[in-house]
Amino acid sequence: MKIKPFKLALSFLLLFFSGCGSLSLHPIHRMGALQDSLSAIIQQPSVSQYPEAGAIYLLDKATRIIHSDGSSELIIHQIIKICRERGRRFAEVQIPYNEAFQRVRIDFAHTITREGKKIEVKKSAIHTITPASLAPYAALYSSLRTKTISMPAVGLGSTIEYKYRIFQKKSLMKNHFWDGFYFQSEEPFVLSKYVLALPEERRFKKAEKGIAPPKVTEKGNRRVYIWEKRDIPGLIPEPQMPPLSEVVPLLSVSSVKDWEEVASWYWDLAKSRTRPDKAIRREVHRLIEGKKTSREKLRAIYNYCSSNIRYVGLEIGINGYQPHEAAKVFWLKYGDCKDKAALLVAMLQVAGIKSYLVLINTDHQIDIDLPSPGQFNHCIVAVPIQEKRSPKSTLTNTSLKLPGKGFLEYIGKYIFLDTTAEVCSFGDLPIGDQNRDVLIIKEKGAELAKTPLYRPEDNCCQRRIEVDLKENGAIFARAKVTTCGFYNLAYRASFRYLRPVERRKRLAEDLNRICPGANLREFEISDLTDLDKPVEEHYTFFAKNYAIKIGDKVLIKPALIEAMRSTALVSAEKRSYPILFQRKWERVEDVSINLPAGWKVETLPKSLSLRYPFGEFDVIYKDLGDKIIYRRRFRITQPEISIVDYSEFKQFYETIAYQDRKGIILVNPATN
Repeated sequence: MKIKPFKLALSFLLLFFSGCGSLSLHPIHRMGALQDSLSAIIQQPSVSQYPEAGAIYLLDKATRIIHSDGSSELIIHQIIKICRERGRRFAEVQIPYNEAFQRVRIDFAHTITREGKKIEVKKSAIHTITPASLAPYAALYSSLRTKTISMPAVGLGSTIEYKYRIFQKKSLMKNHFWDGFYFQSEEPFVLSKYVLALPEERRFKKAEKGIAPPKVTEKGNRRVYIWEKRDIPGLIPEPQMPPLSEVVPLLSVSSVKDWEEVASWYWDLAKSRTRPDKAIRREVHRLIEGKKTSREKLRAIYNYCSSNIRYVGLEIGINGYQPHEAAKVFWLKYGDCKDKAALLVAMLQVAGIKSYLVLINTDHQIDIDLPSPGQFNHCIVAVPIQEKRSPKSTLTNTSLKLPGKGFLEYIGKYIFLDTTAEVCSFGDLPIGDQNRDVLIIKEKGAELAKTPLYRPEDNCCQRRIEVDLKENGAIFARAKVTTCGFYNLAYRASFRYLRPVERRKRLAEDLNRICPGANLREFEISDLTDLDKPVEEHYTFFAKNYAIKIGDKVLIKPALIEAMRSTALVSAEKRSYPILFQRKWERVEDVSINLPAGWKVETLPKSLSLRYPFGEFDVIYKDLGDKIIYRRRFRITQPEISIVDYSEFKQFYETIAYQDRKGIILVNPATN
């Protein structure tokens, strides 16, 4: 679930809560807020100081108050000056909340027009809604709400200001708190401030990135910490840059002692929710009937949970951390990540397969030195696997042996399963789940582990094309595509939910983007609902004038489908941030071009092989007389390209693009 408005600092902060609560207008009574407002407005910069800004955060302030009884209060105060048209988006404020344990109070909200007139928000401009995406799932998520505020008279040169409080009845984890705050956004900040007030005896850990240590004061029996940063330019996004937590000034705090505390808390929270009922037991026995190995049983149960239980996309912190009962999820046939994970664990219990819930962050790596449930946004499952044995060995216990695909050489002690990706085959992982530090929840202790980063050959798309070249330059092509890993998932996601006529239309459009004038003739794709079989695609197409006549010669480009047609990723001379692929992959194209009778090759490009730490590229051309063989292999071997390597990577990309544009010159001796 995304949090609006377009406010990165607030978004990150609210991720550590589960929502907000009932709302009422309330006059401001605290002098501190008035002083913040006056100071921000008096010291506001002119638009000329930020010539490209859509808006300027004059004040971006969050105050977190921890009470001795475990309850807490979050106060958000923002003053935003609207500079250009795109800044108008801040006029709509959206606050997600969970009314089961949270309450919200608005202190004030108003707009100061360009002429200096203050216009207060009317009650009629404040609405409570149930997110439309959650309406069909009210049986499980009935407490989730969004409060919207439509700011009045927002025009260029105006300033909006609002302040609201989120009251939380109790800590999600008894006697503990955690929080976080970004000090940079896509729009500039004049002053960004985070305040933490708590009983003087409370202790916490902190991680400060790109910010100065806090100013600490004592107020009665409270200790107050104030972090602030001034005059922060707007973030300029780059293609495929790392997540914000890795590039912006950031504060994270947590009172949790260690990961053992987190695991023990979550075990107690979830253990009663993973119990199978009679209906689950019946279904599991049906699924595993006739299955002889744990691997076969696990695959059958995973496929069922992936394909038959609808996924509701809620980040784990938004709707609390406790899963719903497995029996209820099974009956309703839908759930969020933790619900589906709990059901999978319950079903595996019936089959005698040990498994564990796993907390993970799919957006970025966690900070393992700062234990906190707030670091996670997703829940998956881990199943222990045996040590590697001979292929003939058999299972004698409830752990899992996974022969094939080379997993056991590098996957570690567990196979990780994510049933929220209903197009993901057993044994694969979505890229957001790969190469992540995770917390495995066990009854007796925590275990930090890392999910595997699959090899390039495990994320492969291979295309074989046989081309008949006509004397008039037209081609008729027969293509076969095979996939595995990421590409298997991507093809399923692209085509699974389309009708047959829409699938054909999609492929025809894609062909014409890379081969103008292509006419799709035959098209067949494998059963996309069968997760046990990799996706295969077969098609034929005809294209007029693919080869270009130049006098009595013909030019044909053998890079028919797989070609680097854009170098937008490396268009900048320099980058401020690394390029993040999050995966390794390989794409292979084998093309056989049958020549018209009597035609010969006059000029054939030289084969090329490139080797870098981050990638490889090979292209081979062969003249066999009546046909040409072309093979292209492009491989990325690192999930991230550093700033240091960018210049070399840019050269690598541009060299491939140049090579892919090269053509073969053919002649017909009979015409000479």
